[in-house]
Amino acid sequence: MTTRRRFLTILASATILPAVGIPAGAQTRQWRGIALGANAQIVLDHPQADMLLDKALQEITRLEGLFSLHRDSQLTRLNANGTLPDPAPEMLEILSLASAVNARTNGAFDPSIQPLWALYAESYAAGNTPTEAEIAATPRGWKNLRFTPEQVAFGRSGMALTLNGIAQGFIADKVTALLRANGVRDVLVNTGAIVAAGTAPDGNPWPVQTGHARTPTVPASNN
Repeated sequence: MTTRRRFLTILASATILPAVGIPAGAQTRQWRGIALGANAQIVLDHPQADMLLDKALQEITRLEGLFSLHRDSQLTRLNANGTLPDPAPEMLEILSLASAVNARTNGAFDPSIQPLWALYAESYAAGNTPTEAEIAATPRGWKNLRFTPEQVAFGRSGMALTLNGIAQGFIADKVTALLRANGVRDVLVNTGAIVAAGTAPDGNPWPVQTGHARTPTVPASNN
C-alpha cells in the first residue's frame, strides 16, 4: 500500500478518483477548485465537515498569499523587489526546506530557476530557442539567496524564485495538519500534491488515479 504522497506525485497529472459508495446522510463533503494554479480537491468525513472545509479553504488562501506566482504574494513581491522584509514564518520554513532539498540533490532542485523558465517560455512563444549566451547570462543560483527572520534577499540582480516544486506539497501538509488538529481522521487533500489520511468513505484506502496504464489506480492511506 502506498503511504505517502511522494510516490503519487511522480506524475504531475495525478488526480483523485471521485468518492463512491457514500450512503445518504453520510458526513462526507467534497470541494474542488484551484490552488497555486493547479486543480485541487479536498474530501473529508466529519460531523462539522462544512465548517472545517471553510477553515481549510481559508488556510489555502492564506498560504497562496505567501507562495503564489499568479497573484500578489510575498513571493511576487520578493521577485519584483529583490528583497522581502519581515517574511512570514511559513516563508522561512519553506525556504529552509528548499535549501535542504537543494543540498541533498547537489543543486538539481533549485527554485531560482524561474528566470530561466521565463527565458525559455518567451523564446518558444516567439518561435525561437534560447542561445547558449542567453542561458549563461540568466541570473540564478540558490547560493545567491539569503534569508533570515528579518529579510529574504537576492544576492544577484534579476533573480526570481518559483516555489511550485515544493509549495503544493507544503500546503497539502499544512491543510491536513489543520484538519487533523480539529478532529478529522479521514481526509484526502490534493493541492497538486496529495496527502491521504485515514480511509475513504467506504472504509477502503483512498483510490488515487495515476494516469499510468499499468497501474491506473493506487490505494493511498497514511494513518
